[in-house]
Amino acid sequence: MESAFKDLGKLIVDVGAMVAKQCDVYVGSKCAGYANNGKVEKEGGKEGMGKLERVVRESRVCKGRLLHYFPYVAKEQEEEKGKEGKGTVCPKKEADEKDEEGGKKEMYFSTWCGWHNDHGSLTGLTSAMYLDVEGREVDVCSSTSSSASSNSEDDEEEEDDGGLYALSRGGEVVKILLLPHQLAFQIGETAQIHSGGLLRATPHAVKGSTTRTKKGLSRETFAVFMEPEMHEPMTMPEGRTVEDVCKKQGIMESDGGKECEGREGGRVGVSVPSLASRWDPSIDFAEFTSRTLKSYY
Repeated sequence: MESAFKDLGKLIVDVGAMVAKQCDVYVGSKCAGYANNGKVEKEGGKEGMGKLERVVRESRVCKGRLLHYFPYVAKEQEEEKGKEGKGTVCPKKEADEKDEEGGKKEMYFSTWCGWHNDHGSLTGLTSAMYLDVEGREVDVCSSTSSSASSNSEDDEEEEDDGGLYALSRGGEVVKILLLPHQLAFQIGETAQIHSGGLLRATPHAVKGSTTRTKKGLSRETFAVFMEPEMHEPMTMPEGRTVEDVCKKQGIMESDGGKECEGREGGRVGVSVPSLASRWDPSIDFAEFTSRTLKSYY
């Protein structure tokens, strides 16, 4: 898979550089002190680049990762497997499920990957593949469409099924569904800092498939994390402030160094370590990375 892995990774970085260039143009239009203002300039025969495009194009530390999410296994099944000496398929927090009033179960988003921001500049994602226990690919897009058009009692459950979820700027939790030919890009915290807060990192999580028709599926995807060199200064543009960079959005509130958001009624809780607790303009990307990893783990 080496050649395919490298070819796809290069494609994602190339497209990511084009996305970053447009981000430079946007930030430059809002901030006069932004590096190069996102404009193309001639420098010794080379075209000058805005900061975000430069980071993506010149970085030697972009990370491509093939990601495998083990099938969701209920806590009772895990305990039974443990008793039989077979181990567990996937660890699961006890708080993943709990009964709401009226007996309805509430599923939190920590089953596969809990809420977080990527701390790099830009992340490129492919659409996910879902495999059954025999390793056969399952067309989740089609099954989702068919369930949406039916009137079965499982409709509500199916609509809240596993996959990639992101928090919108308005505080809504939105499921991200990509088709096989599509790529998605999400803003990371380094871009938020380098843009002086004009770009915002995207909180996201991956929820395990637990509904009747999709239970037992594993999830496979490919992500490329586009990050600056470790010595890159984590500075903000002239004219922007630390408050601009760290300003909380919408209904975000500070809670013990965490930024907490959720849908009305609190059914889904979103908790991400606050940027103010991990960053100041004097550090470089290496130190920012170290502080970020400590805050999560």
